Amino acid sequence: AGVISCTPSIQNISLPGTYTVSSGFFTDNGGPEFNYSDNQTSIVTLLPADTSKRVSVNFSDFQTDNVGDYLEVFNGHDIAQPLLTTFKVNSGFGTVTSSAGDGSLTFRFISDANYPATGWKGSISLSAKPTVISQAGTYHVSQGFFYDAGGPQGDYVVSQNYVTTLIPEISGTALSVTFNSFVTDNQNDYLEVYDGN
Repeated sequence: AGVISCTPSIQNISLPGTYTVSSGFFTDNGGPEFNYSDNQTSIVTLLPADTSKRVSVNFSDFQTDNVGDYLEVFNGHDIAQPLLTTFKVNSGFGTVTSSAGDGSLTFRFISDANYPATGWKGSISLSAKPTVISQAGTYHVSQGFFYDAGGPQGDYVVSQNYVTTLIPEISGTALSVTFNSFVTDNQNDYLEVYDGN
């Protein structure tokens, strides 16, 4: 008897383009060994192979020239999406993670005509998208956002009476909810919280 399994190949991404990824490495066009090139405008988009997840890139090395060379990170599938951050000089250490609906990240690298540097190396991974809950029901969660039926932008609905139950995805772990905002009518509107289901 034998066990059959499929393992996704690890991608090493250093050239412009759109890539569907589950893991791998993201480097400048010089790769991990050489400096990047002068006079670049390079765009790389990373889409998650599993659409229920989101892309993260953890930069372990980062160095660009301090004048006209920088790496922009956009929260989504193109440069029209919100700009998350701009890395330059040696400011690019750490992890950047998509919060876009499609879980993607787009990077635009610009370099001028002078002094190329060693560039960057980042490891690519996928993580679960946070769950967004705003309706009655039972949800198995590890992370996410809990809203009233109006969601993050709207008011809650009048004449509601419903139950939402949150259960930890991992058995034996505790679940907590931290409220960043909480406003109700001071007459008859309230939220009851019970310990257990």
